[in-house]
Order: sequence, then structure tokens, then C-alpha cells
Amino acid sequence: PNSMVERTGPECRPLTMSVGRTILAAGEIGAQTRFALDRRLAEDRRGAQRAHGGGGVMIRSGVLAAVLASSLLATPLAAETPPTRGTPARIGMLSVYARGNVLGPNAFPTVVPYEKLLQGAQERGYFIGQTVVLELRGGEGRVEQLDALAADLVQRNVDVLLTDGTLATQAAQRATRTIPIVMIRAGDPIADRLIASLARPGGNITGVAAAGPESAQKALQLLKEAVPQIAVVGVWLDSGNPAQQRATAAVETISPQLGVRVARIGVAAPQETEHALRATTRLRPDALLVNAVPIGRDNFRRLADFALKQRIPTMATSRAIAELGVLMSFAADDRDQFRQAWEYIDKILRGARPADLPVQDPTKFETVINLKTAKTLGLTIPQSLLLRADHLIE
Repeated sequence: PNSMVERTGPECRPLTMSVGRTILAAGEIGAQTRFALDRRLAEDRRGAQRAHGGGGVMIRSGVLAAVLASSLLATPLAAETPPTRGTPARIGMLSVYARGNVLGPNAFPTVVPYEKLLQGAQERGYFIGQTVVLELRGGEGRVEQLDALAADLVQRNVDVLLTDGTLATQAAQRATRTIPIVMIRAGDPIADRLIASLARPGGNITGVAAAGPESAQKALQLLKEAVPQIAVVGVWLDSGNPAQQRATAAVETISPQLGVRVARIGVAAPQETEHALRATTRLRPDALLVNAVPIGRDNFRRLADFALKQRIPTMATSRAIAELGVLMSFAADDRDQFRQAWEYIDKILRGARPADLPVQDPTKFETVINLKTAKTLGLTIPQSLLLRADHLIE
């Protein structure tokens, strides 16, 4: 089985970056994100040099998770007291990536979102199923279902809508202009006209945005560093997702500087996976860059198996995809946004207006490298890149 190795210790801190958020005008967001990502890689190099010099400790994430979990159970969190209500608050959650209507460990491609939802609720004094009801509507990769699912939640008179991703947030916006909406993992909410500004969103939407196009550019740069000989890169994207369109355009902008030609491969639903695999076979790319397209966990596993069989190094813009077997990923660590969402939900249930709650940007980026996949592909990842990675899958 795959295992995860993470670096930590007094001289080898986890190679993640926290960026203090400064509210910017829409035109300034790109420059700020580029600065943050550049600083992230620079800090990685300095941290890697210290680690190489000794003092680092290797800890398997399973052990670390067990230690953290036991400490959390032994020491109760200082949870806040939720607002007094006659009946439990009703939260409606809409996600194109989730499956079905039952919230549980198997509702999402990985168990982490479920765990983070529980953690965030408990930190604010809520207990899902007891003091708060969470109604999940999962699109299972079928974007065309989102409008109907959003309308269903609105008809159930939920107090707050929690939306996962740009497309889910847009569907919720079409369904209601009055019920508060807390978005997570939404691409560029200003460009997509979901909010007026980060500082003052206006309307009924607030929450946490996803990484901008600059993150996809860094992903391509890291892929080129890992496999220098690549010349043609196929990019899997959902052509109906504005955020992925912008990310791919940004990748195309820098590709000539890297000596790479980019070819787009559209895939917008689970049933389009086979077509995308055939298009990739015809293209015969040297590598793939895969966005978080709405095809579901099983099809991402198919992609990972296909890439191994065809010996195609693959970079993903989601850690969950790397964990399914592709070579590597670079992305904002957006899993914690499921926990962060409860900060907004709690404030709204206490009477705050979404229009007055500033939208946050991602504050942490991470690199994951699947060493097992690298070995199967016959690749030797440069030591400098391995030392900068946050997580190594063995």
C-alpha cells in the first residue's frame, strides 16, 4: 500500500507557505499570487538546504495522524457556543465532486473533506445530525444536474448554502439571491461575477476562493523540472469551467519559455473520460497536466492506470489525484477550506451578512510526488525537487 512521508522537525519544518492576506483590487490579485508562489519555492529551497544538512526527521503521516487524533480526543477543543435556536440550523451543501445525498466518509473522492466538515462544525460548537442538519447534494461529476440540485436545496428552506467549486456556486447563485451562500474552492469569484470584491463581496455570497491561474503555471514549471525532456504536454480541462479555462490560458502563455507545446483535451463529465483517453492516445504527449475535471474518483484512477501503462508523467492540480497514482501534484491545500467554511456559516447564523464578510484566498500551497509511480515510469526525480516536496508517496 502507498504510504506518505512528511518532513518535520526543528530544523526541517513542513515545506508549506502561509501568506498573510491583504485585500487587493481585482487587478492586483495576479501579482500578489505570483509573489506568494515565488516566495513559496524560494522558501522551499532554503528549507531543503537545511534538511539536507541534517536535523530532519521523517514521519509517516499515518503515525502523525494517529498522534494528532489521540491528542484531540484526550483534550477537548474549546468549542464556541452556537447561537440558541428553537430547531437545528439547516445547511445545504452542493458539490459536483460529491456522490449522492448522504454525508459520510465515502461522499467525496477522499475522506478528508468529510473529516474537515466534522472538525469545523465541532470547533464552532455544532454537531452534524444533532445541533445542525447538513443536507448534501452531490452531482457525481454531472455538471448538468447542479441547477436541479441547487433548486432542491432552496425549496427545503435551508438557512445557509455551502457550495464546493465554481460551478456549484454559480448554480446556487442562479437558484437564490436571498439565502446566504458560503463558497469554497471557487476559482476567481470576481471574474465569474459571484462577488463584487474580496473586501466587500456584496450580494449573498462569501467564502474562500481557490488558487488562481498562477498556480497552474507553477505546476507546469515543476513538471518540466521533474522531467526536463518533455516537449508536448496535454492539458485535461473542463471547457465549461471558467477557472480551468483561465488556468490553461495562463499555462499556454508561459509554455514557450519552457520549450513546451500545450494541447488542450476537453473532458466535462464522467462519460467523456473514454473520449479524453482516446484523444490523449492520438496526441501521444510527453506529459499530462490534469485539472480537477468532474469525472469522479473511479475515472481518475482509470487515468492514473492509463498514464502508467502509456508511460506518461502526469502532473495534477489536486493532491487527491496524485494519491490515486499519477506522478505528482502542485496545488493550494484546499482541503482545509471545508473546515474554514464553518467560520462563515457560524457568523451568518449569528446574524452577519455575507455581503460584509471578506472573501479569503488560499494561504498554503504544497507539492506531492509519488515515488512509487516515478519508479514504475523509470524516472529519477531531481534531488533538489525531492527535498522541496511537502509529501512523498512511497
